[in-house]
Parts: sequence; C-alpha cells; structure tokens
Amino acid sequence: MGIDSVLLHAWHSYLRCGASQSRAPSPCVETMGRGMTTKRKRTSTGTPTPTSSARGGARKREVVTPLGPSSETTALRAWAEVDLGAIAGNIQTIRHLLSRSCRLMSVVKADAYGHGVVPVCRAALAAGAAWLGVATLGEGVALRLGGIDAPILVLGGLTSGEVADAAAHRLSISITSAEMAEIALQHVGAVPPVHLKVDTGMTRLGMFPQDVPMLLDRLLAKGIRVEGCYTQLACADEPDHEMTRDQLARFQPVAGMVRARVPHALIHAANSAGALTAPHTHFDMVRVGLAMYGLYPAPGMASRGALHPAMRL
Repeated sequence: MGIDSVLLHAWHSYLRCGASQSRAPSPCVETMGRGMTTKRKRTSTGTPTPTSSARGGARKREVVTPLGPSSETTALRAWAEVDLGAIAGNIQTIRHLLSRSCRLMSVVKADAYGHGVVPVCRAALAAGAAWLGVATLGEGVALRLGGIDAPILVLGGLTSGEVADAAAHRLSISITSAEMAEIALQHVGAVPPVHLKVDTGMTRLGMFPQDVPMLLDRLLAKGIRVEGCYTQLACADEPDHEMTRDQLARFQPVAGMVRARVPHALIHAANSAGALTAPHTHFDMVRVGLAMYGLYPAPGMASRGALHPAMRL
C-alpha cells in the first residue's frame, strides 16, 4: 500500500472514529518563558476517543491522527524555542547600518516565519522597527486584533471586497497592478493609504514603470492618499549584480516622479540583503525579513553585522 493510500485510510478512520467526540486541545501552545523566550510546543493532534480497559475500570484516552492512534500521554518530543531578545538584537544591528532618517519595516508574513507573530512584532517595534509588512489582509487584521498599533503594509494584492476591510483596520495597501489601481478607484471614500508597487524586472508583482504616471494622476485626482512607492530587487544578495543596477535604473526615475508629486511618499526597495550590503538601495525604508530572524541571505554577509538565530528546535 502506497503512502497516499495509507494517509487516505487513516483520514477515513479519523473521520469515522472522531466525528462525534469532543475536540482535543489546541495543537500549538505558546507560553512565555524566562527572559524573552517564547516556547511553541507541538503535540499530536486529532480527536480523543475513550476506550475501556479490559476490567471496565479506568478509561484510556487516545488521539486519532491522520497517521493512526496515538496516546495523549506520549512524551513531548519536539518544540521550538523563540528568543525574542535575538529578534530585538538583530533589529538593532541592522538599524546601525541605516541612516537616522531611514525607516525599518519588519516583514512578518506567515506568522513571522513561524516564530509567533504578535510577540515578534512587539519585540521588533520596541527595538526600533517603524513598520510591519504582511502578505495578506487577514494577516494584517490579525495583528490589529492582537493589539498591534504600528503602521502595517499589506504587500500582496487585494480583491475588490477586501479594500474597505483594509481601511476599517487601518492597513496600508499595495497597488500591485493596473487592475488593482482600478479596484481602488472604484472604492473612493473607503480606500486606505496606498503604496505603488513597481515591477522593475522581477516579474512577480507590480505595475510597469511606464504605467505609473497616468495611474498616479488618476489616484491623486480621486483624493486617494499615495503613501509610498517601492520595488523588489531580484538579486540583492549578490553585491553589484547587473540585474540590481538595471532595476535601480528603471526604478529611480519613477520614484523621483512620485516624490515630485507626493513629497512625503516613502520610497523603498531594499530587502534583508540590500539592508546589509547596499546602502544605495536604502532610500527611505528597508524591508527586513530573513535577517531579523538571524539568518544571512547569502554567504559572506556576516562581516556586515552579527546576527543571531531567533529559533532553536
């Protein structure tokens, strides 16, 4: 029997045996340890099903998982320890590489890369981060519900139905295409501040540089607040890469045009690699993800600053 068949059989057993039973405790329990350490414990998950002993006495509880039954008393075998002090120290290390006027955005997509998003955000903000970056509307809303008050930028695109929700939760949004600009223009009066994402060669998300002037004019004419303009560098982890030079050559005229029309717009391009090694890409803000968690984007970058891994298994 192949692994797919085993999993399917186990899943059917899970549905058959566990549908009428009470739910098990949450599979991820987060507790604060000494100092600034967060423990994220992983346990077996599933639905407990009581079974009687041979003598009809004490009842043993089992958990049915997609891979079969497992005793709830099984010893904890693995957990992750997150050092929030390392998060704070890494932010401070990177801040020392920036000018005083340059802001730092902590990128906290996917539960802060699995580190626990709300505690990580609090540690990063206390250490000097000014902005937070998330991938989706839901991630931004979760931060607001978690008590995070700092500026938050949704880096991914939104659907028409999500724009008003972003405004209601005080989230800035990215205009990632001409179609996204049209969505914003249809929601005049309920549009949060926007950052224009420019595709300068990475071909992932963003407006073409030649389309930005006309779309900027239309957004400003409708009273939509343009808060920033940014791009994503594809090869920033390779110092002085030709691709980075080409991208900056495409981006700088667009950024200059936006700055001329909107003097206080935030211009940003650098990721972790750019923040560590390329001061000419810093502009008004850097977006730091990997380095905040203590990992270098490429070999040889350790000389730029001592980073410390924030997670231990």
